[in-house]
Amino acid sequence: MKFTKIINPFIEDFRNENRGIVWAFLSFSLLFLLYIYFGKNAFLYKGGYGLLGGESQNYFRYIGWFFSCFFVFFAIPVIFIGLHPKLKLKNFGLGIGDYKFAGKIAFVFTAFMLILVAALIIFKSTAFLRYYPMFAKGISKANSGSFVMRNFLTLFLVYEVSYFIYFIGWEFFFRGLLIFPLANKLENFRKKSEKNEKEASLFSVKNRSINLFLKKRGRNKNKNRTHIEHLTALIGVLPFAIMHLRKPVPEVFGSIIAAYFLGLLALKAKSFWITPIIHFLIAFSMDFSAALSRGLL
Repeated sequence: MKFTKIINPFIEDFRNENRGIVWAFLSFSLLFLLYIYFGKNAFLYKGGYGLLGGESQNYFRYIGWFFSCFFVFFAIPVIFIGLHPKLKLKNFGLGIGDYKFAGKIAFVFTAFMLILVAALIIFKSTAFLRYYPMFAKGISKANSGSFVMRNFLTLFLVYEVSYFIYFIGWEFFFRGLLIFPLANKLENFRKKSEKNEKEASLFSVKNRSINLFLKKRGRNKNKNRTHIEHLTALIGVLPFAIMHLRKPVPEVFGSIIAAYFLGLLALKAKSFWITPIIHFLIAFSMDFSAALSRGLL
């Protein structure tokens, strides 16, 4: 088999209607490695902030990590998509979408988060309370003279704002970039298939069995669309779970469910923007409840 027979279809996919999926999956792999080797571990944790020294180094490495995540996972791909003449931002979940649906979900989730905060404080879940907020692990009232305790409220607010920026990059990467192009492609396949079936049936439209078939297909449109959303939402589960390794055990296993529902929610809302808001609310509730229970606030 000639090499050109193998490579030519791949090259053609860069030019035809499959370009969105090809660019999304290749860029996901490249940016993922770029983030691991240069965005988080190598530069920020070992080199870039090593010059700071003292107590502030631990704090600023988190701030640097959050902004590097935003730059690698959001800024780079969005700039590329925006400049590419044949890629559209809305096809990657960057549009407004169904903002009314997203608003209702955000309201319900906010109420749920308030209950979660109360539960974490009442039942004193040590796995979370000791781990969060990450920049203050191991810090307590006994460390009143430390850099963190002297400036805790200011550091906490800056940290949380940076954390939200981080989640914009994180959620676009795992939801917008990874699942929207595939969901759009599968939806186009579904529409073309239904159109071809209808056109093939025009020659025998008076046939009772054909009419019943078409009516059944019409009823199944929404069902088929739902199947596409559910299956596509599963794509982001594995990499999302892997990125939660070394977190508290309940959070690691919970990330499997969270990844699925966040992906499904983004597709239902036709926009990824609701997911960083919800993810941040979860993270903020953990940070706030942990800081409150340990007497840091």
